[in-house]
Amino acid sequence: MRDLPVNKNISYNIPWMDKASCKGLTHIFFGKYAERPQATAKREARAKSICSQCPVFKQCRQYARDNMELGYWAGENEYDRYLSVPPEKIPSVYSRAVKNYSNRLKSIKKDKHEQATQTHQDTSK
Repeated sequence: MRDLPVNKNISYNIPWMDKASCKGLTHIFFGKYAERPQATAKREARAKSICSQCPVFKQCRQYARDNMELGYWAGENEYDRYLSVPPEKIPSVYSRAVKNYSNRLKSIKKDKHEQATQTHQDTSK
């Protein structure tokens, strides 16, 4: 069995994870790169049976949803978690672009206002 590589920037010391039924079974909960759909379905069915009897199911599901985790967590894959989030809370490329554009416009207006104020102060001396 393989374990996930440890990222030193992320803390994996979450107490409820020690009680999880999937501990040490990452190969079932995280698919291989370019995994075939049939293999994914088979692997996720096996993962679902393990999740259904897990004592920390609720904590796991909440953690996965809150952190937008990849892989199979608490009976859900990434797509299932995506569908469980209200549309207004889904970060999209479009919403980020609109937010960035809006912030840029505010910054430009602020700069122009400061320049006009400075020019007015210079001319009034």
